[in-house]
Amino acid sequence: MKLKIKELRLKKNLTQDELCELSGTKKRSLLDYESGKTDVPFTKLHNIALALGVTIYDLIDDDTMHTGEKSVSTSSETDQLRLESYNLLVENNKLQSQAILLLKEKVEILKERLQNCENEKKI
Repeated sequence: MKLKIKELRLKKNLTQDELCELSGTKKRSLLDYESGKTDVPFTKLHNIALALGVTIYDLIDDDTMHTGEKSVSTSSETDQLRLESYNLLVENNKLQSQAILLLKEKVEILKERLQNCENEKKI
């Protein structure tokens, strides 16, 4: 499992102790998570992401995402459902962002056409 917990923690100028306090994680566990020795339970990964101000996907290394390597421990059915729900939310947010960008493009096109029509009326 390859996560970017340490990389993002350092980027945010946080010590391990500070991240442990913010995320409610034991220091030994955080050391294991950062080194990749232990799979991170979904709820812990969620808490760490919140403490760092990032999404769970920001914590997962890009290579892990593309290879499908196990990155989150989903020992219970509840954790599995939470992860699936989170995946759907992220995908939904991506689709909404794409839709907003398309709408903005359409609005700009319509503004340009309206301006052209107004200019033609003046001539």
